[in-house]
Formats: sequence, C-alpha cells, structure tokens
Amino acid sequence: MNSPVWRLAVHASDLNPMQPLAEFRKEQTMHSIPADLPIAKSIPATAPKKSTVTVRIEPDGRTKRLEGRAAWMMRKLVEAGKRGVTPLDLPTGVRVAHYIFLLRREGFIISTEHESHGGPWAGQHARYRLETPVTIVDDGSVVAA
Repeated sequence: MNSPVWRLAVHASDLNPMQPLAEFRKEQTMHSIPADLPIAKSIPATAPKKSTVTVRIEPDGRTKRLEGRAAWMMRKLVEAGKRGVTPLDLPTGVRVAHYIFLLRREGFIISTEHESHGGPWAGQHARYRLETPVTIVDDGSVVAA
C-alpha cells in the first residue's frame, strides 16, 4: 500500500531547479518529516503569581483580600486619595470600569464623576474615587520579571 502524499509548505531553497516539482512532491511524505523537531511551549511551566493586597475596612476593622487586577486597582485608588483615578491616568488598554465593577461587587463604595476633556479626541471620561475608608495591611504586589 502506498503512503499518502501530504502537501507541505516548501521553502524555495528546498527545491532543486533540475527536479520537476511533481517529483519533489512525491518524495515528501509523512515519513520524510523529521520527528525530533523542538516543540514550542507557549504555556509556562509555572503560572505567574497574582498580585494580592489585603485591606482593612475602617472603622470596624474587617479585612478583605483582593487578587489580580482588582488588587492593582485598589492600590491605585488608595494612592490617588481624594483626587481619584481616571482612565487617562493609567496605562492605555486598562479596563478601568471592569476593575471598579469587581471592587464594587466586593462591597467597596466607589463614586463616579463624569468629566469632559478637550483635545483632538474630545469627549468624556470618568473619575473614580474610593469612598470606603480603607488601610492597606498587606501589599503582596508582584514585580514583573
């Protein structure tokens, strides 16, 4: 029984100009593909650790542990204080509204004030302020390697 002929991506340097293309294709079967090719691994062996922060809610002293981007956003809100945070203050592409949603779902009170801005792409943006008095107890931030 003949082995099936597979269509392979061929680089021009693999072709012999003196050999007809039809003969070259006949030679390239699954058996001619080297089996010891390196395997690309796109998934790291260990998952990156999530950033964490533990906050104490004042005045009752309850604590909440936040992970990931919610923890990152809590840090930004605490750092900003009464000034608040806008998407214009943060890196491009950060999903600020979603992280605010995650914090609100955890029970934190965060006010939203809509502001107009000018410039070539005039429009509106939101300014978020943390209204729940909190103190960061444990900042387990992870520095990117």
